[in-house]
Order: sequence, then structure tokens, then C-alpha cells
Amino acid sequence: MRAKETARLTWMLFACLLGILTACASSGRSSMPRSSEPIPAVTCNEHDPVEPLPPYPEPDERLTHPIATFADALVVIAGYSADSSNQQAWAATVAGIAERERAKRVRTAKCLDAYRARGVIL
Repeated sequence: MRAKETARLTWMLFACLLGILTACASSGRSSMPRSSEPIPAVTCNEHDPVEPLPPYPEPDERLTHPIATFADALVVIAGYSADSSNQQAWAATVAGIAERERAKRVRTAKCLDAYRARGVIL
């Protein structure tokens, strides 16, 4: 007799649960009420193109000058000096570009954080 009562109780609980789930599914209400306000556009310039890096400078042609005399050695030294100056100028340019890109990422992150704080985006 005990098994019949347990089975009957199980079926009754199953029927109640099925009725509750059916009522919840067919109620037609969403969990969050829809707002009549238009969806705001979020623009934080996050899709701006990355600033291209300049090409690495070519070595000075004087670096390959054959050394036969002291004057030739001075030509090669001048080539190394010019090559070093070109590399320093390139490095300064690239460092500026890297700093601008870092600042752009920080601005974008702050903009998106402000939208999140106002509840516009998640």
C-alpha cells in the first residue's frame, strides 16, 4: 500500500509542477518590462583605425662603403652616425604613436565606463 501512495503523491506533485510551468510559459510577460524610449547609440570611438607605424629606416648607404683609407673610415663612421640619428627619429615617432594609441584606449574605456554607470549598456 505504501508504494501506491508514494506513486500517487509523485504523480500529483508532477501534475501541479506541470500546471505551474505551463501557466508561467503561456503568460506572455517578459521578465523585464520594455521601455518605450529609443535605444541610445553608444559611440566611444572604439572603432577608430589604429595609427600606422612608419617603416623602419633603411641603413645608410655609407655603411657598406669599403674601407681602404682613414678617409674611408670617416665616411663609414658618418654613415653610422646618420643611421643612428635616423633610428632615433623613428623610435621617437613610434613612441609618440604608441602613447597616442594608449591614450585612445584609456579614453574609450572611460567613455564605456560612463555609459555603464548610467545604465545605458551592461
